[in-house]
Amino acid sequence: HARLQRGRGAAEGHRAPRLGLQRQRGGFQHVGQAQVLLRIAGLQRPHGGEELAQPPFDWIYERAFMPALPPARFADWAARTAALVRPGGLLAGLFIVGASLPQPRSGPPFATTRAELEALLGAAFECIDAQALPAAEMLPVFQGRLTWLAWRRR
Repeated sequence: HARLQRGRGAAEGHRAPRLGLQRQRGGFQHVGQAQVLLRIAGLQRPHGGEELAQPPFDWIYERAFMPALPPARFADWAARTAALVRPGGLLAGLFIVGASLPQPRSGPPFATTRAELEALLGAAFECIDAQALPAAEMLPVFQGRLTWLAWRRR
């Protein structure tokens, strides 16, 4: 079974979610994928009492923002995301990706396809990691559709 990993926040007693999922059996670990990518890219910054960062950001973690938008706004989301992430920065997270799009599209959550994501993000981002999550590790609403994707800003 998957469980959300939790880590210590900056403030005493504050619990903040860590990024990623961990599978308890089978040897596969999907823990801290975004943190690992940030460390490799040299982008991870300490957090604590510093002021809130201003754009452009080193990274954006996508979890449920895009699929909550009407599909007609996906292009706006992609353009704004590209504007917020600095060159070399990352867009990473769990995307709801299907093999095809139902017609008419229903949601939210609104699924997308890899082809649609490439069309939306490809000019500004390069996909550097893609891993489908096992269906057994998803809530029924996301069954078979969650994919970990990481995109590096061009």
